[in-house]
Amino acid sequence: MLNTLIIRKIISMLIISAFILSFMTFYSIQSTAQTSNVVTVNVGKSPTAMVYAKGLLYVVNEGSNSVSVINGTKVIANITVQEEPDAIAYDPSNNLIYIANLNSYSVSVINGTKVIANITVGEYPNAIIYNPSNNYVYVSVSGTNSIAVINGTSVIAKLGVKADPVSFTYDQQNHLLYVADFGFSTVSVINGTKVIANITVGEYPYSVTYDQYNGLIYVANSLSDYISVINGTKVIANINNVNNPFQIVISPYYIYAISSSGNISIIKDNTVIYNLTSIQSPSYILYNPNTNYTYVSSLTSGSVFILSGSNVINTIQVGQTPRQIIYNGTTVYVLNTGSNSVTIIYKLPIVPPKYTLTFEETGLPTGTQWNITINGTTYTSTTNTISVTLPYGTYQYKIQNISGYIQNITSGIITLDKNTTILIKFAQIVPPTSTTSTTTTTTTTTSTTSTTTTSTTSTTSTTTSTTSTTTSTVVPTTSTTTHTTTSSIPLLLIAGIIVVIIIIAIVVLLIRRK
Repeated sequence: MLNTLIIRKIISMLIISAFILSFMTFYSIQSTAQTSNVVTVNVGKSPTAMVYAKGLLYVVNEGSNSVSVINGTKVIANITVQEEPDAIAYDPSNNLIYIANLNSYSVSVINGTKVIANITVGEYPNAIIYNPSNNYVYVSVSGTNSIAVINGTSVIAKLGVKADPVSFTYDQQNHLLYVADFGFSTVSVINGTKVIANITVGEYPYSVTYDQYNGLIYVANSLSDYISVINGTKVIANINNVNNPFQIVISPYYIYAISSSGNISIIKDNTVIYNLTSIQSPSYILYNPNTNYTYVSSLTSGSVFILSGSNVINTIQVGQTPRQIIYNGTTVYVLNTGSNSVTIIYKLPIVPPKYTLTFEETGLPTGTQWNITINGTTYTSTTNTISVTLPYGTYQYKIQNISGYIQNITSGIITLDKNTTILIKFAQIVPPTSTTSTTTTTTTTTSTTSTTTTSTTSTTSTTTSTTSTTTSTVVPTTSTTTHTTTSSIPLLLIAGIIVVIIIIAIVVLLIRRK
């Protein structure tokens, strides 16, 4: 019996201990999940570029002449390359990584975690891109003003361009490459292994960007106050009032341009509609279609700002001197040159962006109370504005009537995707003009009666009726109608009286004769 009791106690203690351990483990897992949305991974010295390939992140370390390979949140390899690696590209057709080594005038080719070739291309290769239409890799060689074309591990062509090529973009629709010739204010257009055009743009074009939504090319002219817009081989427009832009990114809604003055110009329909100035020293910008957000790295604050439209909806602290940003699905990678690290931002909880909806009225006397109902909620003001901050969405609004006034808008529906102002014009109803319609009736009656001695009686009866009517705001009308009726003794009656008098006179005369 004693042994059974002891066994039961031991079992009870084990169950309680297991419960406590399970709870602690669950709590630990939950805590890790809540804080693991942002992870920082240390890499080599002065990382300058990165690319995501085959489930791995390859990071170019300029200061340590190496490439770090990250799987998840762990560095699984450090690959030694040649001197001062500066740019990187991925060839998915051959599963190869290409590294442009600035000071060794070469391109290193990596398969997995091993260098399989070092290709000499010319002085100062500084940009590199893969062309999916022919599976070639193109390298800008700024020291020789040329483009080296690589197939696999061999250079198959060298193309002469204008001075100092610095960046590429690929036109998916026409399968063309555009090269920014920084030192000659031109953009070179390449088809396969031929330069087919040199397009004059603004001063010192620093970057070129393809717009997949309209097929146009946008050029950031770093020493001009405008962006050049190219269609095919011609400049079709210039977007003005952009102060020395050096990088452009395009979303379905806006074009974003970082300027050397520290602004981010937000452009719609080739017009700057807003300048975002709240981000210190923006250095890189990326639009991720999987999250529908735009990400901006701030060089001096060590943070990444997340934009929805033109509004900052979140700020994430990363490493020192953040520069390049790339994405894979909903995961975003930030290269921190100053702290020798990469910050990985996993999918964050969606925070609906908020915008200000403002109704501004004119026409009401100062101090008049007016109301607006938005999705069933009524807002009141005695000033000329009603402002409400609401999450992104579609709203129905109604302006309540003011006695004695009419307004140009009574109701409507709006999709709130930016700060919006709606103007309401009230107008006082003008009192109508009064007019008079007069009807006058005059009746005159005259009666004359004669007896043996002539007696005349005259009676006149006059009646006047006046009515004031009617108010009309359309056509004012005045009408006056006069009716006059005159009554007298019928002539037949007079003739009968005369005949009676004559008969009486005859009778009197006959009596006198007798």
